[in-house]
Amino acid sequence: MCGRFTRTTSPAALAETFAAAPPTEATPDGILAPGQPILILRFNPATGRRTLDPARWGLIPHWTREAVPAGKLFNARAETLAERPAFRDPFQRRRCLIPAEDFFERDDHPPRRLHRIAPRQGGLLALAGLWDNWRGPDGTWRRSATIITTEARDPVAALHPRMPVPLAPEDWPLWLGEIPAPAEALADLLRPRPRPELAARAETGPQHPLDLSPSSPPGPLGERADRTDTSADTRT
Repeated sequence: MCGRFTRTTSPAALAETFAAAPPTEATPDGILAPGQPILILRFNPATGRRTLDPARWGLIPHWTREAVPAGKLFNARAETLAERPAFRDPFQRRRCLIPAEDFFERDDHPPRRLHRIAPRQGGLLALAGLWDNWRGPDGTWRRSATIITTEARDPVAALHPRMPVPLAPEDWPLWLGEIPAPAEALADLLRPRPRPELAARAETGPQHPLDLSPSSPPGPLGERADRTDTSADTRT
């Protein structure tokens, strides 16, 4: 699972990195938890542009009658995207990338230390995700998103059996739908891969008690971090 990740890179820097229009609304930065607004990268075929947009972390399927609690559907298993009703339509038509500097896992062995997983050479991760729009009883549209997970590879495999799917820049156009995306090619992107090379670092000291349960707030590690850088379809 992925229950926390960090984004401190400024929206302007993200827009430059992803060649996208910057967001029009402010969102939190630092360590983010399910239920909070995050930034997602989407491609709008009507305009031919990439955009960075806010979305609640925790998918709300467009067909549901009631909003899904924040502690559910914040992760989606890559192996069952085409089968589960909540993810089947977004997998076909509403894929996104979620920028992050790192994500967190807690190992399964005492004393169950918390680990921060990040690219060994630094820089950003572009995590594979899905998004959807849900219209509430009051008529208000709410955009939401989920992070896709796959079978973990080292170094995460030593801590947890699942991990988010990071995508390389050359894979972004296919995942975002900028070029034709056959189902088998999309599935291949979600299989465990050896890149980017990741490193896991155990967290110690007062930051250690970060609670990764989806219903809890970010906690001590979740305080605001210093910045590293200063259509017709209503579901687009």
